[in-house]
Amino acid sequence: MIRARLDAFRRSFHSVPHTLCYSVKANSTLGILRLVASAGAGFDVVSGGELQRVLGVKRKAASSVVFSGVGKTAAEMELALRSEILLFNIESASELKLLAATAARLKKPAANRGGVNPTFRQRLTRIFRLDWHRHKFGVPIPQALTLYAEAAKQPYLKVVGVSVHHRGRRSPMSFVSSGTGTRGRSGSRLRERGHDIR
Repeated sequence: MIRARLDAFRRSFHSVPHTLCYSVKANSTLGILRLVASAGAGFDVVSGGELQRVLGVKRKAASSVVFSGVGKTAAEMELALRSEILLFNIESASELKLLAATAARLKKPAANRGGVNPTFRQRLTRIFRLDWHRHKFGVPIPQALTLYAEAAKQPYLKVVGVSVHHRGRRSPMSFVSSGTGTRGRSGSRLRERGHDIR
């Protein structure tokens, strides 16, 4: 089933460059991680412990790891930088500052994407409404533009994209489409400011 789902995603995105990542927090069983690694997929981790599990399965998998989540510690960032992961998703100004300091101390470059909050509300179920302006992931788009400008000044940071977090296993496609539109619009605004958004 997992291989079939991975193949389905690959077929869906075959026309665009992409990296398909499995969320380790969904199931961090080593057997599952080995299967995902053998299928050539990457990993999305939210802690140093999850990263260590991925590295234990396949050391070279670090090059396709995305470190997401809030509250990353300096020790976790150091492990990720030394492991040479693909990139970090940055969720706040304080996290950006800590990553810049850690990368500079280690003299290790860090690719990163800023997490932004879409400026819309979307009904996920009949009883649950998610207000993205109060969401713990990412920052409002105007503030994100300032953070990207700050990141561009840091010698060991390289901004490469925009991250939008959405919740809910049953999210309607209109929600996913809105998130995609937000990334596109934010990316365009950032490119206009000279950022190399991929």
